[in-house]
Amino acid sequence: MMTETYTLTNKTLFCNNPQLINSSGFLSGKNPLQATVPLLFLQLILISLASKVVEICLRPLGQSIIVSQILGGLVLGPSVLGQAPEIAAMIFPQRGTVMLETLATFGIVLFVFSLGVKMDASLMFNPDKLAFSISMSLFIFTLIIPLILTITIINQVQIEEEFQRSLPLLVGSQSLVSFPAIACLLAELKIFNTEVGRLAVAVSMFYDLLALSTTRVF
Repeated sequence: MMTETYTLTNKTLFCNNPQLINSSGFLSGKNPLQATVPLLFLQLILISLASKVVEICLRPLGQSIIVSQILGGLVLGPSVLGQAPEIAAMIFPQRGTVMLETLATFGIVLFVFSLGVKMDASLMFNPDKLAFSISMSLFIFTLIIPLILTITIINQVQIEEEFQRSLPLLVGSQSLVSFPAIACLLAELKIFNTEVGRLAVAVSMFYDLLALSTTRVF
């Protein structure tokens, strides 16, 4: 059996055949997408093509690569490709999610590592006065004040208990600054090692340290 499906409470587990890695192709009368490697290659090709096409279309508008990647994800996600369930299930089946997510995690680790060797990590723990001031302003106006308003709403307004528990986490997660995204934009603009770039790196690193330390409580 190629794939076995088990449903436990609200979770569905897919057990793939570990020997079904490569495929002998259409000539053997088998579907190559049932194998892990051909399916993964097809997914990577489609993701790259979608991002590149969107990037070419948005290049005259001066948009960054990150915007193109986000819109490319929307094209291949439920908003566009998901409108054709049969095609979406064939190209992005649930059994291939683990492999794609694992590869994506490795990609993020390598990307962050490549950024880490280019920067001074002491900026996170010992920022200058300007970076500290900007970070604290972001910390207060984007995290502390919204959290205070959230707690006030929870105490004053009758809402569902499950929604009450998720509100602080939602506010905290939306207030985080994505340091890899900031670093990617700086590298794309070729200002990573300039004075402005170092200031942006110091602010985003120190703010993320403060925000993650605070949201960890919730």
